[in-house]
Parts: sequence; C-alpha cells; structure tokens
Amino acid sequence: MSVFDLGKAAQNSVDGHGLARFLVPSAIGMLFFLVPIPQDDGITLLLSIIVGSTKALLDSVLVPIVLVVLAISAAASAAGALKPDLFSGFPAKLFAVGWPVVLLRFGAVVLAAMTYWQVGPEMIWSKYTGGLMLGDLMTNLIPFFFWAGMLLPLLTDYGFMELIGTLVRKIMRPIFRVPGRAAVDCTASWIGSGTIGVVITDLQYRQGFYTAREAISIATGFSVVSVPIVVLFAEFLKAPEILPQLLLGMIIIGALLAIIMPRIPPISLKPDTYWPDAPRQGVPENFPAGISTGTAAIRIAVARASIPREEHFLVTGAKITADIWFALMPIVMTLGVAATIVAEYTPFFQWISYPFIHLLNLFGVAEAADAAPTLVVGFADVFLPFILGAGIESIETKFVIGTVALVQIIFMTEVGALLLKSPIPVNFLDLVMIFLIRTLIALPMAVLLARILL
Repeated sequence: MSVFDLGKAAQNSVDGHGLARFLVPSAIGMLFFLVPIPQDDGITLLLSIIVGSTKALLDSVLVPIVLVVLAISAAASAAGALKPDLFSGFPAKLFAVGWPVVLLRFGAVVLAAMTYWQVGPEMIWSKYTGGLMLGDLMTNLIPFFFWAGMLLPLLTDYGFMELIGTLVRKIMRPIFRVPGRAAVDCTASWIGSGTIGVVITDLQYRQGFYTAREAISIATGFSVVSVPIVVLFAEFLKAPEILPQLLLGMIIIGALLAIIMPRIPPISLKPDTYWPDAPRQGVPENFPAGISTGTAAIRIAVARASIPREEHFLVTGAKITADIWFALMPIVMTLGVAATIVAEYTPFFQWISYPFIHLLNLFGVAEAADAAPTLVVGFADVFLPFILGAGIESIETKFVIGTVALVQIIFMTEVGALLLKSPIPVNFLDLVMIFLIRTLIALPMAVLLARILL
C-alpha cells in the first residue's frame, strides 16, 4: 500500500471485521516480542521463554542440527552455482549464488566440523573461538530464529508498525531522523535482543517502509543490547552492583548517539532512497483537517491489516527463518571464528587499542592499558569486552568499558553479519567507521557519567 493510499485510509471509517484483523495478530505479536514477563532473575519475553524451552528440549541434538543446516546450505549452494537454473523462486535467492559465497558456506561446514570433533589446530576449536561460536552462539540461533522468524510477521504485517509509526512520527522524525515505526525496532531490541531489532529493520527495508539511510540509522542506532543480556554482562564483568548505572548509561548515551550518528558520515552520506525491489510504503506526514493523530493511526493500521495477502503469515515466517538459517548462519560461523581467533591468538586488538590507552589516561581512567583492548575487541563479539574486563579492579573503569561496549552495537558475530547479508547498502568499511565513531563519542560520555553516577 503506498503513501497515497495510507493517507486516503486515514479518512476511511473502521468496521469491526477490519479492527479484528488488526488487533488479533498484532496483539499476539506484541505478546511474543514486546510484553515483558517478570521472572526470578529479571524480566524476559514470551519468545525468550519458548526459545529457552526449545533449546533445553533439543539440547543434545542442537549441534548436529547446526551441522546439518550448514551442510545443506553448502551443498545446495554448490549445486546452484554449478547449475544456475536448478532453483527458482525463493530457493533461488538462497542457493543460486556465486562461488565466493559457496566457498564461505563450505568454510563454515569445515570449521563447525573441526570444532565438533576437535580436530586440527586448537585455535580453531578452543573454548573462546570455534567452541564459543558453535556451542554457544549457533545453538542459540537455531531455535531463536525459528520462532522469531515464524512469528515476526504478526508484529510487522498487520498494522502494529503503522499504529506506532503514526503516533510517534512527530517525535522520531525531527529528533532521530527516522520514521516513528523505528520505535518498535528499538523496543524489540531493548526487551528481546539487538538481533531481533536488525531482523525487523531488514524486513521493513525489504518491504519499502525505510529508505537506505533510515534502515542503516535504525539498525546501527536502535538495535541495542537487551535488558536480560545486560544483566548477564554485569555478571561477566564481576560487577553486578553497578547494573542500574549500566542500564542508565546505556539509555542516555544510546539516545544521544541515535541523535548524532544520522547527522554525520558515513550514515548521512547514504542515499535516502528505497530498495528498488520494493514499493515505497509508510505513513503520511499530514492528515486531512479534523482527523486526530490517534484516529488516523487506528485507521491506517486497519488499512494495512486489511491488505489482501499472497501468502499466509506462516509461509512468510518460514521464508524469514530459512533465509537466516541457510544464508546468515554460515556467515556468522565463518566470520565469528575468524574474528575470535584474531582476538584470542593475535596481538591485533592490542595494537589497534594503543591510541585508546592515551585517551583513557587523558580522561583519568584507571588501569588504562588493561581497559583499552576492551574498547575495540567488541567489534568481533559483544561478549569479549566483558570477559576481558573481568580482571580490572576499578569499578569506575568497569562502568566505562561496560557502558561503551553496550552502545557500540556493531558486533560482527551478530549485528554486523546480519547487516552484511541484508540488502541494506552498508559495507564492511562502513561498519568499521560506525563502530569507531560510536566508540569515540561514547567514551567521554561514559567517563562523565561514571563520575556522576558512581
């Protein structure tokens, strides 16, 4: 539905059937992705509970499932490269790929197999390299993306995004330079995970709701680390007593970065154009006289929910899941193992962190030499800064490195890999620049907040 149609929809009346088509699936989507559920160890999501239960049920076979998924991806991709007309439709998008992608996918199978059977150099399958990627991350991605992918259309395709986008557009557009619906991406990340936020943003870009610049701004600025993960990271850092300060610091600095980053390169230089394969969609900026924002929001949401669909939402969800399993997971495995090997077995991150030693000394941060590598190693994986920072004694320094790590967002084993796989026009150099700029801006803010809050 185009912008013109949505603007016209704001004038239409709403009947009970149309309202039900909007409310029922949207409410179910909210229940899974956005409604916080209190538990003994904090808050979580229904989605997270289901994923956890699935993971516990399949615990003994999850690694073999990962190996099978990676093997299918590699074999089908090789077949597609050898015979390009073998696949058509959606399978062609997954498996009709070039030989560089085929090699990457075979590399993922080899790395996973070496890790599973612990053969070859230990640096490949050790606890903090291949073991971390296969045993911890990949076994979480299988159940997580199955349920997230299958259920995501309930949240994005039946009017809820239009409702929120219309209600908060006057705040989001001038402050953050993004549509109001980006608030949903942020909320899903905050309560669920940053990965959910990126998946939602990717899907919305493919459907024509975000321009390239908006999609990059949202994915790299709103896909924050979730509250349950922050709790876990505080434990990793051996500083659970500063959890409230970490959360407050993440909110304040994250919001300021979301304001600043879209206004400076490289994001500001990205085209403000829509994906060529999708029609432009969205919420009109102005409504006819006499129609309130709330009324327009409901009418537009109902109009979106009432669009005739070519396929059932479960089919759409299955495609999202398949895309992540067979296209994304090999990238995550290959890049993740490579990045963690560099982090664990080479001095690369120590070398590039030298400038940060001087910055930390300039700001008067204790244990600067030990803290500096944590500011750059997060580019590989979000867990690494908290693992490296556990041995630091200064609570103030732990707060600084923890807060900065939480707002860096660009982690190659998750967010970075998702973005590189998506059609959103962002490349590896862009991600490096965004990561470094966010780090440089966040660092003095975190030092200042440490002096105020601790």
